[in-house]
Amino acid sequence: SDTAAGTSLVAIGKQIKALHNVPVEDAATDTNLRDVVGKKSDTTSGTSIVSIGKQIKAKTDLFNAAVDAGDATHAITVAHDVNETQVLEVANTGIFAWSLFFDLDVLVTAGEGTAVTVRVYNKMDGTNYSDKAIAVKVFTIASSTEYPYVEFGMLHGNCKATIQLGSAVTETRTIAYRSITRDLGA
Repeated sequence: SDTAAGTSLVAIGKQIKALHNVPVEDAATDTNLRDVVGKKSDTTSGTSIVSIGKQIKAKTDLFNAAVDAGDATHAITVAHDVNETQVLEVANTGIFAWSLFFDLDVLVTAGEGTAVTVRVYNKMDGTNYSDKAIAVKVFTIASSTEYPYVEFGMLHGNCKATIQLGSAVTETRTIAYRSITRDLGA
């Protein structure tokens, strides 16, 4: 018959029990702590703590999405050195992040090209690339940027990268590049 305001062992027990009262959820039948916490089988559509945890996990799983990385080369020929030429195309209809890294050592060693312009285009209508690049980066040969890169946090739809030199090469120069894409979901 002691109340929680008392100092007896029963009153202290009632005080401890009060600290463990069930947080209010959204149903009158949620009378136990386990109802609010939830079961391992709860889905992301619920409102229990387990369900909310699964909702958070589903969102953060995007950060661990599949990464596609590839190393390749692109030959800059005498015939196309000062013309804009396509290096690669990423065929992706979803949302993705894209990083492109270039190794210009061969141009630096040869002292050719003066500048390298990298452009990235997006297929705006799903069929044709826009006439205007969504990004343009110019890298000066023999500057401190020997390994330039272009990064996009979020793109949607097919994209392509092109390269163009500021001056001619005397023979075919093959540059290495790495393309990394990360799927960010639909």
